Amino acid sequence: AQGVIGPLRTAGARHIVIANRTFASAEALVRRWTDMDGQASEWLSAVPMDVLADPVSMPAGAAHEDFIDDIIINATSASISGAVLAIDPSRLRQARLVLDMMYGPQDTPFMAQARAAQAALVADGLGMLVEQAAEAFHLWRGQRPDTAPVLAQLRLQLSA
Repeated sequence: AQGVIGPLRTAGARHIVIANRTFASAEALVRRWTDMDGQASEWLSAVPMDVLADPVSMPAGAAHEDFIDDIIINATSASISGAVLAIDPSRLRQARLVLDMMYGPQDTPFMAQARAAQAALVADGLGMLVEQAAEAFHLWRGQRPDTAPVLAQLRLQLSA
């Protein structure tokens, strides 16, 4: 989870919220970023995980983008154990992207949870893995590989 904060910010994320089963861990992560970037407290915050169990509620006249989680990323180990995260379906449904950093031959429990909530776009972390490798290849070799066939081949291997 820590490794995705910088790229999200670089990509234009205006605010990133960290939720962790242990709130102190989320707060510590925010403090580390604030120590590195004095402005981080303006765009990075921590909330207790149970906040995500509450439905999205927007005050009358509020802007959609101020209250809706555009991207929800699961970076927990919950998918490994088959656990379902306590996230209100309205949060998943209204997000533009729901991503589980885990991947496998079929949907993770978190992905299934997002699909059941009718999330608009649900993805796993395989694409992230392939793109990280491609970026490293580009740094070392100066060439950007075509990742589509690699991703397709990995999907085939996972489902075999």
